[in-house]
Amino acid sequence: MKNSLAGKILISSPHIDDPRFEKTVIFICTHNEEGAMGLTINKRLTDLNLAELLAEPSEDENLERVKLPVFIGGPLEPERGFLLHSSAHNRADSTIVGDNFGVSGTLDTLKSISSQNELPKDVIFALGYAGWDNGQLEQELKKDVWLIIDASKNLVFETDSESLWDTSMSLLGVDPLLLATHTGQA
Repeated sequence: MKNSLAGKILISSPHIDDPRFEKTVIFICTHNEEGAMGLTINKRLTDLNLAELLAEPSEDENLERVKLPVFIGGPLEPERGFLLHSSAHNRADSTIVGDNFGVSGTLDTLKSISSQNELPKDVIFALGYAGWDNGQLEQELKKDVWLIIDASKNLVFETDSESLWDTSMSLLGVDPLLLATHTGQA
């Protein structure tokens, strides 16, 4: 797709009319003729240790000790897990997103990453995803529901999730308080 948004960040505008996406930051994983798919990267759900997440007994103390933040990736298929990671962790089953990112939906990738002594800082685990049918995201962009910025590893993996929406807005040079939420007639 010529104007693909894969590898970009969507920031919900202050006047979004869906409370599920209020102050939401979404990493776009795929965007093509069929639609778009992204992961919310600033709505933390809980922390799990890797042994709990992998649901198998482990004699590896690292798995018991390592806490993995779990994010609400989106409202679709909330039982399905996705791992957004830097390209350093790409595997054969990863969807490569630009030069710097990959997305995996298999436990094998999570097990591979968990075999390291400590969890790398360049991974995000999310349950569920946000999705748009063909043309739906483009219509929402025309209505200024979403703002777009480039994704960087620093923004995605190193910015505190609680401040990610504000940080993303400031990178745009936008003061959310100055964005009009309603238009009027003269």
